[in-house]
Amino acid sequence: MLSTKKNKFLILLFLFFKTLNAQEYPSNIITTNDGLANNSVYSIYKDSRDIVWVGTDNGLSAIQNGLVKNYFTSDGLAHNSCWAIIEDPNNHLWFGSFGGGITHFDGKKFSIIQTKNGLIHDKIRTLFIHKNHLFVGTQFGFSVIDINTRKIVFSGKIKGKKGLFQIMDFFIKDNKIQFATFDDGVWSINLERKTFQLESLEIPAIFSVYASDDKFFYSHISLKEKINNQISIKDNLNLSSTQINTNTILWDYTKDNKGKIYAAANGINFTNGGVYELSENGLINQNNRFGIPSHQVWSVHFDSKLNLLYVGTIDKGLFKVEIESPLIHYPSYNFKKEQLDILKIAKNNSKQFILGKNEFMFLSKNKLIKELSKKNFYDFLRNYNLNDYQKWQSENFGSYQKIPLNEFELKDFKIESSHIWLSSNLGLFKITKDGIIIDYHRTIVDQFSFLNKNQLLFEEPYGFFWISNDLTKKEGFKKYNDLRRNTVQIIDLFNKKFILSASMGLFAYQDETFFSYAESKLWTENELVHGTVNGENNLIIGNKSGDVFILDVSNKFKLLKKISSEQLLGKSIYFIESYKNNIIIGNEKGIVIYNNGQIRLIDEEQGLKNKNISTSFLNENILSIGTTNGYYELDLEKYISKPYLKPELKLTNLEVNFEPFTKEYYQWLSYDIKKLDLEYNKNTVSLSFEPQNVAYPNKLLYRFNLSGMENAKWSNWTSSKTINLTYLRPGNYTLLMEIKDLHIGKTTSIKFIKININPPIWETWWFIISLIIITLGISFVIIKNRMNKLSKKQRDKSEIEKRIAETKMEALQSQMNPHFIFNSLNSIQYFILDNNIDKALLYLGEFSNLIRQTLNNSSKIKISLEDEISYLRHYIKLECLRLNNTIDVKIKTEKNMDLASTSIPPMLIQPFVENAFVHAFNSESIEPKILISFKSEPDYLICEIKDNGKGMPSKQSAKMYESKGIKLVAERLSLLQVDLNFALSISSEQKHGTRVVLRIKYV
Repeated sequence: MLSTKKNKFLILLFLFFKTLNAQEYPSNIITTNDGLANNSVYSIYKDSRDIVWVGTDNGLSAIQNGLVKNYFTSDGLAHNSCWAIIEDPNNHLWFGSFGGGITHFDGKKFSIIQTKNGLIHDKIRTLFIHKNHLFVGTQFGFSVIDINTRKIVFSGKIKGKKGLFQIMDFFIKDNKIQFATFDDGVWSINLERKTFQLESLEIPAIFSVYASDDKFFYSHISLKEKINNQISIKDNLNLSSTQINTNTILWDYTKDNKGKIYAAANGINFTNGGVYELSENGLINQNNRFGIPSHQVWSVHFDSKLNLLYVGTIDKGLFKVEIESPLIHYPSYNFKKEQLDILKIAKNNSKQFILGKNEFMFLSKNKLIKELSKKNFYDFLRNYNLNDYQKWQSENFGSYQKIPLNEFELKDFKIESSHIWLSSNLGLFKITKDGIIIDYHRTIVDQFSFLNKNQLLFEEPYGFFWISNDLTKKEGFKKYNDLRRNTVQIIDLFNKKFILSASMGLFAYQDETFFSYAESKLWTENELVHGTVNGENNLIIGNKSGDVFILDVSNKFKLLKKISSEQLLGKSIYFIESYKNNIIIGNEKGIVIYNNGQIRLIDEEQGLKNKNISTSFLNENILSIGTTNGYYELDLEKYISKPYLKPELKLTNLEVNFEPFTKEYYQWLSYDIKKLDLEYNKNTVSLSFEPQNVAYPNKLLYRFNLSGMENAKWSNWTSSKTINLTYLRPGNYTLLMEIKDLHIGKTTSIKFIKININPPIWETWWFIISLIIITLGISFVIIKNRMNKLSKKQRDKSEIEKRIAETKMEALQSQMNPHFIFNSLNSIQYFILDNNIDKALLYLGEFSNLIRQTLNNSSKIKISLEDEISYLRHYIKLECLRLNNTIDVKIKTEKNMDLASTSIPPMLIQPFVENAFVHAFNSESIEPKILISFKSEPDYLICEIKDNGKGMPSKQSAKMYESKGIKLVAERLSLLQVDLNFALSISSEQKHGTRVVLRIKYV
């Protein structure tokens, strides 16, 4: 609060637009290119739903972070110009236009109040809410509207000095609702009596009034100097009054969370408008500080949730300023330079040292106190008398040439004790911390580091490493001829010098010895770029690919962690620093802060407009970042400890089967739906959303998971704010969302919306149960009525089918007899042709016995296993006679098997035995054998016929099924058993014989 004594001295106003030594705070601009209705902004208001409403000269814009939606007269506005916006206790909005009256908005539709509805005038300048009434200030008087009924309850108008009665602002003073006019004084309204009266004519030509606590700020024309404008500050508590000459006009005001008041100024005929801070020292122009390039500022609004200042200009659009930003920019013009291209920054005690391409600067609290230009160094070395030592240096570290100033380059500097050593392409300069050049050495270095006060470890450009034991002595230099490192950095740790090479990896220097981690295979990363030391004395090093490594080099080397470039969002590393548990990396994306897997990113959106980063320096919690246009300072503690506002998501667009969803639930630019209930054929859903309470929406990444879906997985992270769910099956789903905030480094989980896809009527449980009951009832009646009729028919049918099966079996057996006889006669014919009468007679005798037994068995449905084996023995004897007993045939039965009582169908096994005799062996077969074995199972007899003959390929084995005898057996088996593949299996392998397995069901 301004004291009366101090007010007497508030006469001068400090106006400036490019103030020296003034830092810049981050700002972002929103224009028609971003969707804004118009670049002439006259009013700004953030409502209770966190929607920022922007009234322009040609349309109304509603902004939800990155989403901009515009409204015009075609959408229901009274007029496209919008000069005033306010929210009432019902959370409805009122928009005042300069020419079309009032527009009321309930979140769904607009309604208009104009002169034809009783409004005093349609040119509205200001709106004011008090309790349940809206006070409307126009160019020709005022009207009061009941916000519940939207009826005009009172209007007032007089004929002013210039024929107008312009209401500029409403405010409450002395418990009265008062309003200020431009030319006709300050008035009060008595709403109960429906009267208004003049309160004061003390302040003429008022442009605006702002009430803060009991202090009132009146922007008006000066009484004495008509050219100049004034701010009159009336303090009701101290009964004091102060006047400040401004030469500009204040139109709007706002207050931040710390009580600072900011005003929007537009000088109309003068270029002295802008954003001003009202302080005890008068008005301070903040255009440069906030990055506002316009002098025509008309409106301001402070967002207390996000600590943002919105600034509306009538020529360049809307600006969003983070007034408490941890990132501050000190641009080139801050130091009277068109360009300050920084090579290195360092701090020592209270002083800052900045090396640019053309200067070496000495600063205190970011203010320039001394500067040495490149020419100062150039003149010093040209006038320097070289002694023998200097001449010797010239011979070893570069010949002394009279190069022009434009080829002279400043390169680097180091602070050693009370002096600064600055390197250049012509040698080293020794400077005091007060900025006096005191010495020069012809030692031309690339990277260098002091071992002690005068002992220097350095690498000459594109050359070898050297150690200078004393910079003042010629014999103090030692050259390491085998070391060419292409060094990028030298780091001090554990009384060692760790050398980072761009081509040969990591080295450690101690006691005049170099140790290579790459050559010793401890760590083979070669292309290193930057490094630092963290709080645990670990080395943090980055490579050319953008990967970062954390190394323990205390005793035994250990790679603690590798952080990939994909995690760090970039491929190029400009610097690496460590603060507490955070690793800070500068890359092409901006400034990346890594903490145990969490990532934060600072880029253009937070104010890092220049990402041409050249160097960094960390002093306690302040990180200085050098660029091609000055430098930035980042307060790491302030940034890292910034409170986290959990973002909320609003459903801004909803389509079902590619058609907009009903607008019934659409209000205040979003759908108020927690659960979506859809029919089975409306199962393709598209949703769009917008985050709320986020200062930097472009730093958000999203992914989703549709819980309830089979094998549901999280989607990939994306910046897209649209989700498409296609052809959902009936069921209940929950759309889960995760939001990753790269500004804060936090991830938030949200249950966004439930979706229920109803099944079709024929898939509902009640329909299915009803259908089952009805079907069962009908079936029961039909079955009951037909049971008796079918019972007799079924018995008759079973008898007929049984007899048919038996007859068919007999027919098949009868077909097998001539087949066997034909094969046997072939054998007899063979003997006769061979003139072996004795064998033919013997064979014919055995054949007659076998024929008799075959005729006997063919008429039977079943025979005992004992008879079947006897029959096989007769057949085998015949075949052995034909083949001169060259084949060893054995029949094996399971122990304790009851052969007499085991019954099987006849003539099933013989065709397979015959097949073995006929096809299994040839002249090359050695010790041919056939093994026939029988094994009993509960319902089946297992018969295996196995030979060691020539076998056949698997493709040919299938042809065995096509032989006449086996084909008949297969047909009989299919009548006896359900599954032929189970009953019969044939396997054969070339040169390894054939194996037939029969599973014969007992009969």
